[in-house]
Amino acid sequence: MSNMDEVVKSVRELSDAVKSVNEKNQALPEKIMEGIKELVKSAPAPTQRSVQFSENMHESEKTEFEIIGSMPKELRQNIDEMVAASKLLGKPVSQLKSWESWKRRAGEFKKALDTATGAQGGDWVPTNFSSELFDLVQLEARVPSLFRTIVMPSNPYKLPVGLARINTYKQPEQTADTGQTKIPVGDGSNIGNTTLTAVGHAARVLASAELDEDSIVPVLPWLVRDIAKAIAEGREDFILNGDSAGTHEDSDIGAGSADSRRRIALGLRAAANDGGATYKLDMATSSLANLRALRVKLGKYGVNPSDCAIITGPVGYSKLLGLTEVVTMQNFGNAATAITGSLGNVDGMPVFVSGFVREDLNASGVYDGVTTTKTALYIVYRPGWVLGERRSANSVKILNELYAESDQVALVTKERVTFKDIYPTASNKTIGLGYNIA
Repeated sequence: MSNMDEVVKSVRELSDAVKSVNEKNQALPEKIMEGIKELVKSAPAPTQRSVQFSENMHESEKTEFEIIGSMPKELRQNIDEMVAASKLLGKPVSQLKSWESWKRRAGEFKKALDTATGAQGGDWVPTNFSSELFDLVQLEARVPSLFRTIVMPSNPYKLPVGLARINTYKQPEQTADTGQTKIPVGDGSNIGNTTLTAVGHAARVLASAELDEDSIVPVLPWLVRDIAKAIAEGREDFILNGDSAGTHEDSDIGAGSADSRRRIALGLRAAANDGGATYKLDMATSSLANLRALRVKLGKYGVNPSDCAIITGPVGYSKLLGLTEVVTMQNFGNAATAITGSLGNVDGMPVFVSGFVREDLNASGVYDGVTTTKTALYIVYRPGWVLGERRSANSVKILNELYAESDQVALVTKERVTFKDIYPTASNKTIGLGYNIA
């Protein structure tokens, strides 16, 4: 028996008890009332949504969907799946095989809770996939979660940045009637801005229409998770390997790759390579001394270890594990969860392993298609970089008419994002790249 069935059974038993008591015109036993209160208390909080009904939904179906906001998560997910299946199949929700089953289970909850607590309000009226897609993106991501996300009210958006500390000056007492010495105003460069320009980042998945409902419904959650994972991985890829220059630093992203996600923004590796020797360190020899030397490249931005993060791939991580000074997750303890995905630390800096740290680079830290046996390691000052969002990937569009001729349907999602260093001057080194790691 599933958890859902067990809860339904409990609700039904409580409902029957309440009905029996009411028929005998007796007061509601305290134990039953407490049980109902606990049941309501354990249900998720009402989810308020401002959405429209699906065009495939009849008026009678809309009434059925107007249920209390405390509906269990499993039933809410079923709604998403049925509405999506309705769109994919091009027929009303009420004609789906799963409709009657859902209506029966939802009715049990509504009836029991209404009997116990009266009308709850908070209509939950879905029309498409829930906003849980955005949550999945966040959960799947590791590297993007290291950086502050800026919601962009416009595109482009100028983000104010404090470029330097305000200077102070010696100021003697002013006693003269005229010719007083003014307080100097400094160099005027204390406050500046950096411009964020969002770029489209999208994913699409095609599915054959030669599916009946019994196969579509179970497949939908997988498709949603898959497209969410694609968006998350895309973010991680361009943060690490992006290059917005006309000629990408990696030769496999050539002129014919204008739509590559690695062209969305200037990523960490390209920024370090553009900066040259002052941002980079040859780490052919793996040692704590070299790691600390790379951290020194960041200057004042490398002083506080909690503001920094080490990002490496599987090969780089195995090199780190060979250092006795590396504190792995089992010894790192609860601090490992301070930033999701941390696998340990070195000198207090959390270590993150990403599958998008390239392990086919040359000895200079770029891909040239000739020498493909090297990888890299990043030390980044996290507050020095931001992820800009003009539009988040929190919805999925279902296209069936466009692909009708090929008997296919498509799921599409798109966000508008960018990634940017907020201190873009040579004196503000917020990224260090260890290269030539075999």
